[in-house]
Amino acid sequence: MAPLVMLRHPVQRAISHFHFAKTLTWTKGMEIRKLSLSEYLKNPKEMLNTRGVWQDGQAAVSWFTGTHLANWAAKLRPDQVIQREEQSLNWTAMLDLALENLHNSLWIGILEKMDQSLTLLEYQTGLHVKMGHANRNSRSQANQPLEVTEKLRRLMPMDMFLYEYANQLHDLRWRVYMNIGAEKEANDTQHNASAQDQLKHKEHHDLNVSSFVLPKYIYGCQSSRYVLRCPQERIRYQLKTSQTVLDKQQGKLLPYAHNYSTILLF
Repeated sequence: MAPLVMLRHPVQRAISHFHFAKTLTWTKGMEIRKLSLSEYLKNPKEMLNTRGVWQDGQAAVSWFTGTHLANWAAKLRPDQVIQREEQSLNWTAMLDLALENLHNSLWIGILEKMDQSLTLLEYQTGLHVKMGHANRNSRSQANQPLEVTEKLRRLMPMDMFLYEYANQLHDLRWRVYMNIGAEKEANDTQHNASAQDQLKHKEHHDLNVSSFVLPKYIYGCQSSRYVLRCPQERIRYQLKTSQTVLDKQQGKLLPYAHNYSTILLF
């Protein structure tokens, strides 16, 4: 069965996750609880200690590609963790697979376009769903300094690309829906299949002839569990562990470049 997908803007998700993480038991006694978001993004040691807050892939790509590392998402052996880390650093392969799975989704919802998304869900499946948004708060992108939102975008280049692509695909499906019309009787037994077939057929046609444009790719930062490398700043941070073998393995994942400054974090 094709999946149903709901995406949220990666920057907004990271902002929300940052504030939520401060309330969770695993951050008790950690520096993150004392920091503003702006201060946090200038503290690479604490960022790597709490990488799940901003990790590229967390908003979508890791789920679409089956490469999530968190132990609450998958029980992995050490060798499987390393394998997934290596996969996640191959941006081209990751995005190719994520886009393929996105196109194979039955329904794509965008949290920031909830009304349109739910209308499409009902049209494609015949299901009438009411969905609230209980997580609304004042901690939005609009209330953050530009330097904060831009840094978050650079930290999550794959998720930003996929989200912007999904937005275009969602808008294309909405235009197709508006053109087809939704003048069907609620008890029409052919409604679900014919609606989905029509939507997919016109979507494939419009993808080929419309002004659908790939989002501009942001050449941003890359990270592993213990290394953060950002080309714009030409800085590479590595969080030292007590395991020499692990430190060497992490260093090979995102190696030092001659024009980068390497800062070791203890």
